[in-house]
Amino acid sequence: MYLRFRLVLAVLFACSGSDAPAAPPPSAPPIPTVPTLPTAPPSTPTPPPTAPTAAQPTATPTSAWLERPNLASFAQGAVLMRSDPDGAWNVLDEFVGSSWERSDAQANPTATAVIELAARARVEGVRLTLDDYWTVRMPNEIVIELGDAASGPFREIAKHTLPAELPETGDAPYVVDVPTGGQAGGGSEGRYVQVRLVGRRGGAEEALGPFLSDVAVHGAFVAPVAPETRAVGSWNGGWLLGTFEIVEENGRLRACFSRDGANASVVVDGRSIQLRWKGEDGGDGMALLVRGPDDHLHGTAQMWSADGQGGEPASIDVDPLERAEPICTRTPEPSAIERELESARRARVYGILFDFAQHVPRAESNGVLDELAQVLARHEDWSIAIEGHTDAVGDDASNLALSERRAAAVREALASRGVATERTTSVGHGESQPVAPNETAVGRARNRRVEIVLR
Repeated sequence: MYLRFRLVLAVLFACSGSDAPAAPPPSAPPIPTVPTLPTAPPSTPTPPPTAPTAAQPTATPTSAWLERPNLASFAQGAVLMRSDPDGAWNVLDEFVGSSWERSDAQANPTATAVIELAARARVEGVRLTLDDYWTVRMPNEIVIELGDAASGPFREIAKHTLPAELPETGDAPYVVDVPTGGQAGGGSEGRYVQVRLVGRRGGAEEALGPFLSDVAVHGAFVAPVAPETRAVGSWNGGWLLGTFEIVEENGRLRACFSRDGANASVVVDGRSIQLRWKGEDGGDGMALLVRGPDDHLHGTAQMWSADGQGGEPASIDVDPLERAEPICTRTPEPSAIERELESARRARVYGILFDFAQHVPRAESNGVLDELAQVLARHEDWSIAIEGHTDAVGDDASNLALSERRAAAVREALASRGVATERTTSVGHGESQPVAPNETAVGRARNRRVEIVLR
């Protein structure tokens, strides 16, 4: 079924990672983490000390590093440089329902992928997830290595050997946390992550495996993230998006779909391209995309019905189109913020960006803030409430405080643009009013927002 689209408005509280310095973004509905286990049965010899920076799981691993964002994700601008076999893009979508696996394991029971982070980073820990207890497909060992070039050399920073007897977790995935002990300036800094799946538990007759559902690399960037500048162009988004075009007008990006020529919002947050659209039936969708070395846009997308029910995320591969007919109209359009406030008295405006766990808008937010100030200048009788919202990552109190600070920062930014403070108020709602489930990366990004309400 073809979908028709129109612009949906929101002020996104986008940041480089989760909203508050708390627990890591879940890749699936909350699950019990498998207790950290000995990394090999007693009969397995201890590996030689070839990689002193490597860390095995401990009985009580610190959770402090889990408060950091997952740098190996589409939301953080991670890019797959190469993988054998293909398909390792699936470990970047933060959704355990998709996996990377080898289908010719009889010939080669190993798998290797190299991921480029958006900038040089300090890696403090790794969370590994396998969502299938068909144990013959599980690898014997998962090794995480770090380097400064896609071609290597790499040094081992984390390793997990699956135990001989796997714990009982019911329907929950097998999850293990491996702290790396990364310190500023230490051996756990780099930009390229190599993931190696070594061996598999099945016999020689097994054709499938090894596999991995998700690898979350938690840490902090230690170098600036250069924003993606290659979003503009014509694209083929397949069955989900169809053909669409991204154009730049007056320093702002927008997208137009061939299905009816309507617009969608586009926000570039570091290296992550965030595309949002709304269907005429009241449902809407969102995609998190990165531009890969093949010049395709790779990522994950999800759609919601008008009543807020979301489908499962879908991995997408968007092809560039050469010499395509223009889709976007070139006539300037009225302010989308203004149109939504006039029609619904409430608007969500995408494009106000924040660094991880910070409340000061980044410089890239100036265009949206300028537009909002101009709308209020044209409607001197309008007074607004600025509402801050977060996702559900972290504890309630931290999220509430962060949303309050960010809403107040937007109010201050408008005051600096000439909007009288008596015309504005700010309030934070934290995670209490989600507009999407928080179980997926796309849903969490959709919930990080600020809403403008006419009083």
